[in-house]
Amino acid sequence: MPRHDDILTLASGTLEHHVVMAPDHPLAAARTLRLADLADQPLALPDARYGVRQALDAAARQQGVRLTPTFHASSLETQKALAMAGVVVLVLPPMAVARECCAGQLIGIPLQHGELLGARVDLCLYRHRQRSFATEACLSLLAEQFNRLNMPSA
Repeated sequence: MPRHDDILTLASGTLEHHVVMAPDHPLAAARTLRLADLADQPLALPDARYGVRQALDAAARQQGVRLTPTFHASSLETQKALAMAGVVVLVLPPMAVARECCAGQLIGIPLQHGELLGARVDLCLYRHRQRSFATEACLSLLAEQFNRLNMPSA
């Protein structure tokens, strides 16, 4: 986020992206995947206005990979429904599909290190806004989760 005097950044984190698919997808057995593995896969991606799509397209160009989405879907729920139906593969942060992965409806495979840079996420609020006790408690919980984003995986 651009610097602004009235905005206070409380916490920051980096979201890594995984390749997300139905558990019976042929790529689901992989430990890690490369962008090149996605070149011939049906993909559902947001359109080019979204930062993740811009980063994905730039990384693919840099690696000489051509990704051709089958669907342009800005709705996360639509993307997940298509993947659960086995129609497409997605590129999303694990937290976006945690519920579906825990339920066994989807599986996320990490991209090989360096394939796609993580997306920075900032927890921000107006510096001069009065905060209630409930707001402070919520901000504390959110900041704790942001800090977990920066921890190395076990």
